[in-house]
Amino acid sequence: MKICEAWEDRRARGMVSWPGPGEAGTVGDSVRPLGGRHAMVAQSAPGRAQKRPLNIAVLTSTRMAFDADRFHFGKVSPDEILLCFNPQRESACQQWAGQGTCPALKDLRPEDCDLNSTDPALVIINMKPVCRSHLVFVPGIRLGLPQVLTEEAIVLGLAFAMRASPRMWLSFNSIGAGASVNHLHMQGFFPGSGQASEKAEFPLQAHLGQEGALLKAAASRGPVSLWRTK
Repeated sequence: MKICEAWEDRRARGMVSWPGPGEAGTVGDSVRPLGGRHAMVAQSAPGRAQKRPLNIAVLTSTRMAFDADRFHFGKVSPDEILLCFNPQRESACQQWAGQGTCPALKDLRPEDCDLNSTDPALVIINMKPVCRSHLVFVPGIRLGLPQVLTEEAIVLGLAFAMRASPRMWLSFNSIGAGASVNHLHMQGFFPGSGQASEKAEFPLQAHLGQEGALLKAAASRGPVSLWRTK
């Protein structure tokens, strides 16, 4: 089963509603250009207003100690787990570069894939998605790590993205920058269907596709390259 098929399976079971009331069916249809010197855009995602609040009145730091008494991803329903990820079991999927966005990973959900898994990461469905196939990537779920990005998490996240799809987007937001759960995680997105369509792109993706929008920030190292916006 492919990752997106697993996501659609949960959707069919009523675990997640996409699109929800008032939401567009594609990323492109939910976006409105705001214009101006910075060419900013706004995306409508009403369902995100219902995500779990952090419930912290005053933030003095983006670093908070992990609190097992608060909600964390070790408390999700087992049905929310899409797969357990171990890079040692997978190979890169470069052959998918021009095809669909959700190729299959081996052993997508073996019987021993649960909240007690010792695999390096769990992939969980996002219950309040901003787009179809929106998922949560949780490194070391049993370690109880706070929402602070580490080198190990970046490497593991890149390993997953390379094996999931060359078209996958992986993002991280800290406490104070939109993260509502103080448990180390990243967001994963498959915004398009693999077709060269503007409606299949995130606004940033469409912007980066413009000529001259990107400048190389460092020499490429293997499949990893670093760029910055102009």
